[in-house]
Amino acid sequence: HDGLRLLWSLLKCKDDKVRANSAGALSILLDTPQNLNYMSQTLMSGLPVLLDQLRSDVREVQSNACAMVGVVSKSPAVLGVMTENGLLRLVAKLTVTPHDIVRKQVAFAIAHCCSYGDNKAVFGQQRVSAGGVVMSAVAALVPYLKSHDIEVLRMTAVAMMHLSEDYDNASALREAGAVEPLVDLMGRGDELLTYASAGACAHIRYSYWYKTSQHAQGEVRDWLTKSQLTYDSRSTVISVAPPTTRTAISSITMGGPGRK
Repeated sequence: HDGLRLLWSLLKCKDDKVRANSAGALSILLDTPQNLNYMSQTLMSGLPVLLDQLRSDVREVQSNACAMVGVVSKSPAVLGVMTENGLLRLVAKLTVTPHDIVRKQVAFAIAHCCSYGDNKAVFGQQRVSAGGVVMSAVAALVPYLKSHDIEVLRMTAVAMMHLSEDYDNASALREAGAVEPLVDLMGRGDELLTYASAGACAHIRYSYWYKTSQHAQGEVRDWLTKSQLTYDSRSTVISVAPPTTRTAISSITMGGPGRK
């Protein structure tokens, strides 16, 4: 475990390459119950250092920091502390990135952040700006569905499936045009992608139907909460492995594409 402590201390390094590679290594090493349990018991004081990486302007640092956030969020205690320290706001700001190496990890982090308290609803209340247009952080995920990277598509569909359990988020996704690309993704032949896309579409459709139904009468949110029982098997999806890409930048030009 001394190695975990050393790698964590390197997150404070001024060199972007060192911080990016340290976060990437930690996101892999902490993705085991034993190491995650050790981290949650002894390294909680280091969480602000992790959150600081989300403020970086270097996309490799952003990508690997988000991967690390998604992994450590599997611990409810760790996720609770990060949430209280502004995690959702920091992750929301990264949703407008145009880079797939960041997008896949942002979506992965969001999918796991949604498992705590009312994080789904709170995340949907975050506002971001792209090209002078202000939108919800949930709507900012819709362009991800045009990616040619299968990992971006998988993680985005999973994130949308969980976010859409909230009525307002489901409405935001529908208004942002998420339904058509999600339907297309169901036929891609990828099991996780099909499952998550179908789940997101179901939530969006149910929220819209009850919004327009004369029987709704203010009971939309209660109904959606009860409807989650139909999808209780979804709990296994939120623990999917993080995207395989960790962006090592020890041997590439800063700002260049990551390598697998």
